[in-house]
Amino acid sequence: MELQPKQNLWNRQNDFFYIIRVIHLVLNQLKAAFDDKVITMNTTYSKFRVTSIYQNKPIAFIAVILSFWMLNHCASASVREKNEAGTLNLTFSHGIRKHLVMAEKETYTEEEIPLILDRFRNASSEVCKMVHKKIKYNSEKVYQYINKDSFSAPPFKTWDTPLPKLIAGCWNFFKLNDIRPDIDFKLVSKLYPAHKKECFSVGFMQPYIMHAVLGCEKVVMLDIDWRIMDGHYQLLTQFKNKAMTDKSMIDASIPKLKIGWIARFDNKPMEESVVPAMDHICFKHRQKECYEYLSTFQNTFSLVKEFELQVSHLHGSKFNFIKERMPVIFLSNAIEDLYTSRDQFMELMDRTANALPAGSSALFIHHTAGRPQFGIYELVKKVDSFEILTICKDPYMSSPVGEAYPYRTHFEKITKTKNPPQCSNHPLLKE
Repeated sequence: MELQPKQNLWNRQNDFFYIIRVIHLVLNQLKAAFDDKVITMNTTYSKFRVTSIYQNKPIAFIAVILSFWMLNHCASASVREKNEAGTLNLTFSHGIRKHLVMAEKETYTEEEIPLILDRFRNASSEVCKMVHKKIKYNSEKVYQYINKDSFSAPPFKTWDTPLPKLIAGCWNFFKLNDIRPDIDFKLVSKLYPAHKKECFSVGFMQPYIMHAVLGCEKVVMLDIDWRIMDGHYQLLTQFKNKAMTDKSMIDASIPKLKIGWIARFDNKPMEESVVPAMDHICFKHRQKECYEYLSTFQNTFSLVKEFELQVSHLHGSKFNFIKERMPVIFLSNAIEDLYTSRDQFMELMDRTANALPAGSSALFIHHTAGRPQFGIYELVKKVDSFEILTICKDPYMSSPVGEAYPYRTHFEKITKTKNPPQCSNHPLLKE
């Protein structure tokens, strides 16, 4: 079923008719100033015609010229205002669409996004209650939301692992659990100061921090969880409405977000919906920085020319890089063996290289789970191949939850760099 566009929530006001009303008011004032009808006006959607004016009444001529000026000035201001938001699309990769029944096409325009997200929210509500054993399981209703064929193979062979619940939007990570990812982005900024950036990021808070530090011309949110993209769409709407300028405005805006089924590990019951606060998206000891970066994102919002919400596995991501811009791809810890196989990692590298012209580069950032350590890797595109260089790399330890152990990523298995410097104590960070 094809969705019918709804009123564009990003451009709700029809500025043209407002301009016409202003001009009409000017003309009415002129009419009242003279005994006879000075001007008759014929308007269509895009033009108007002045049929007569008194040649011996200079004020009438000035008023008409003023009306033309107002039309041009206000229309230009309207275009500038609309362009402040950049373009916005929601996309679903093939790997996700084969599971989600209602993801009927790859790309949804900004006019279509509210409709498709409403459908997902409504359909997932009952299914998530079944998954979390709040109501009796009904396979037929589940199959209206998750494709029946998906249950014949992983990850949907069982609901007992996180991945199917993530794809279904029933187990959602909104809280920033990367420790100081802003330092990663600050080092990238210092290492490549002359490069204009386009930014790709997993997570919820991370893309906003990334743009606040790097000043991205394009921001792409990446996640396999459609509900994270729902949260992004709602938050971007708040930015569009200039509602995130300072702490008080942010505190007033965040509770307006409709989020729920937040992942938890305290054995308390899962909740379908919550009234969100900063505590739901940022740990208390990091909230000062979160407020600062959200405010900075608001103040630099107009610099972003394009937003994309991409529901996809990392290895299924679709890259359309901007010419003469450096792509920076923040992976968090999603590149660990636990989440990404060697074949999937190589597919991600191939997709990135295929989207780059020869002689250009893309950066990847790996950030350890629950720790501040990170690594920066550069993919350099050759004519018929690519190579990976390690710009810097900290020692990696697994999440502090449970038994910790050192690990290597897939990057370490193919990099050309043998002894890279560490990132966290890089000299550039001390400047």
